[in-house]
Amino acid sequence: PAMYKAERMNQILSILADQGDVDVGTLARQFGVSLVTIRKDLTYLESSGQLVRTHGGAIAVASKTDTAAGEYMVGTFVPYDPAKEAIGRIAAAFISENEWIFLGSGTTCYYIAKALVKRKNLNVLTNNLLVAFELTKNPQANLIMTGGELSHSTLNLGGEIFGAYIRDITISKAFVGVAGIDLNRGYTVTTAGEFNVVNLIREISDTTYIVADSSKFHKKQFIRYADLAQSHSLITDRLPDGEFMEYYRQHNIPVYTPETV
Repeated sequence: PAMYKAERMNQILSILADQGDVDVGTLARQFGVSLVTIRKDLTYLESSGQLVRTHGGAIAVASKTDTAAGEYMVGTFVPYDPAKEAIGRIAAAFISENEWIFLGSGTTCYYIAKALVKRKNLNVLTNNLLVAFELTKNPQANLIMTGGELSHSTLNLGGEIFGAYIRDITISKAFVGVAGIDLNRGYTVTTAGEFNVVNLIREISDTTYIVADSSKFHKKQFIRYADLAQSHSLITDRLPDGEFMEYYRQHNIPVYTPETV
């Protein structure tokens, strides 16, 4: 009945508000309806802008009053970006309790921090002021900021003195944003300061994840950071086109997207 359908969709949104994501199978069992019915519900809710479909389920969109339009952070306006939000949720799922992680520059890493706001036993090293301010909302987070010069345009710390005291640290997982991904040029960043940061972080990390939304593919920026083969994994919002996928397959580099996780 139509009344029950409306009630079911309200309950789905309520579950999403609590958990941040849902999967089709769990919802079908919970409401005693078919997978097809739940998929139709999720498709309808996505068309009305109330959630974002993923492979096998859905993730919440930020509430209109919170971040749907963006957020003011450290005097800077960060626009709401559902692609980066999806990347943030995937990255957060790889982070275990008590291990040390690094969250690098850029708003994609800020969205990883947003996904970690309620996480317990979290250890984060960052050079990103947006990440640091977001994690002030998590009293459970053990947060260390790197040293370095402030880039006012990106709100990151970097430059020559960045590495002064962190060479002796070991990081379990590093999540690094890049400005461009190109088959020939590899991963590129926009400044020499950022180049210093990502290179040093790669040296002290057991595993490096590149986090980049799909707009970064087929782009070349100022300074080359690494070959595509030098990352351990890539997290993006949708699968890149065939040439890139072929390259990643040949070099055994996993590519994670909302469709694959």
